[in-house]
Amino acid sequence: MTTEELRKFGIGTQLVRATVQFDCMNVRSHIPPLFQTVNVDYRDVDEGMAVFLGEKEGYSYTRDGNPTSDMFANLVALIEGGEVGIAAASGMAAISSAILALVRPGDEIVSSTNIYGGTRNWLVSQLAEFGVAIRFVDITDLDAVENALSRKTKILYTEVLGSPNLSVADIKALAALAGNAGILLMVDSTFTPPPIIRPLKLGADIVVHSTTKYINGHGDAIGG
Repeated sequence: MTTEELRKFGIGTQLVRATVQFDCMNVRSHIPPLFQTVNVDYRDVDEGMAVFLGEKEGYSYTRDGNPTSDMFANLVALIEGGEVGIAAASGMAAISSAILALVRPGDEIVSSTNIYGGTRNWLVSQLAEFGVAIRFVDITDLDAVENALSRKTKILYTEVLGSPNLSVADIKALAALAGNAGILLMVDSTFTPPPIIRPLKLGADIVVHSTTKYINGHGDAIGG
């Protein structure tokens, strides 16, 4: 079964079947193994060089990729309806990595005022040092959002439920504004993981999670 065929099923079936779908060892286990390794072995030097040069799929160093973290990222991407997922060490690592990959000095970000304090602090105290301007706006006021966008804006950023006051963002309307302006809509859906809401289905371009919260569910592992 291909991933596209898997997408036709309900979210429960997707999660049960996907552990087999993304099983790199093809043992068809519904409980995926944990690969607690840093390095991997190769049959010979040629195979190792092919992996290092990107000529063959494979793993070289867990920092760059690991079957366990890749399966996790693929599962989240699947239930979000996304094309690909990337696992990070924390929610802030996911947010900062995504933003830093997209902006350059002189660019601007328009962000909801009501966002997680760690995200706001990073935007103001660290990202601004790279010459990226931040504009905060009431995300529930669509006119204010539209007026805040400019030719320098690269990202419109919001949480579905704003932290800490739980203001609700109209993702579909924000996606329309972002699309008309030719910018990307990035949504933090930490408090509204699938199947509660799937921002990509509503027009968002990028979804990020602090998986330490509901996706993890038991508060004993940090991730993003």
